[in-house]
Amino acid sequence: MIAAILSDPAEHAGKSYPLFGLKELSEYEVADILTEVLGKKVTYVPMENEAFKEMLKGMGFTPHFQQHMGHVAEDCVDGVFSGMNDFE
Repeated sequence: MIAAILSDPAEHAGKSYPLFGLKELSEYEVADILTEVLGKKVTYVPMENEAFKEMLKGMGFTPHFQQHMGHVAEDCVDGVFSGMNDFE
């Protein structure tokens, strides 16, 4: 889903999708799929949440976005988004 959205973001504007599927993927597997779909090397690099938020700050993202992504990253670590369903 992420690769499809990144390939054609306008088509997905204003839509929402469940973040589960038939198989639960690791971060490394997601990076490999993105590499294949986008034709650009995507590498997953694990980092501490505070370092991640500092990186976002250095990239010029707003404090609100930094905070939001920090919470999303923590939810990923805590398994909030873990699970599978039969959506295709």
